[in-house]
Amino acid sequence: MGTVGHLLATVCAFFGWKNSDRLSHADMQLLANSSGGYQDLLSECARLRDRARRAGVELDDTPASLDVLDHLLMLWRAHPDVAAWLPIEAGSYLGTVIIRTLPGAGWHTAPDGRPVVQLRSGAQVDVLGAASTRPGVLTATYQRARNS
Repeated sequence: MGTVGHLLATVCAFFGWKNSDRLSHADMQLLANSSGGYQDLLSECARLRDRARRAGVELDDTPASLDVLDHLLMLWRAHPDVAAWLPIEAGSYLGTVIIRTLPGAGWHTAPDGRPVVQLRSGAQVDVLGAASTRPGVLTATYQRARNS
């Protein structure tokens, strides 16, 4: 399995996507090599986007949306029904914004198997770890990435 296929398998395993075992090697390669591939999987953030939409916010993959999302996350963190998935989806969304707005950024696999964003400079941003820390961290993490 090539690097991209390995990354896709790692991402599926990390997020616990149940249907990833139904993908053959060829399917994974096709998905990884097609328009966005695993980037599409990580940028989906369906539960996060749906919850934001219900709050009247459309997440448009821009840096400005991170500030709005930071405020929503402060409200949502107290809800036990979102505690398990919120940091993962918020981190995936943060990574999506970085990749779509900072040239040369892309998803990579950290040595421990977590998906991280690698910047053009070679620096890696642990977007999932960042999203599981303090409130207001999405915008700050994006700014640090932009300045790297």
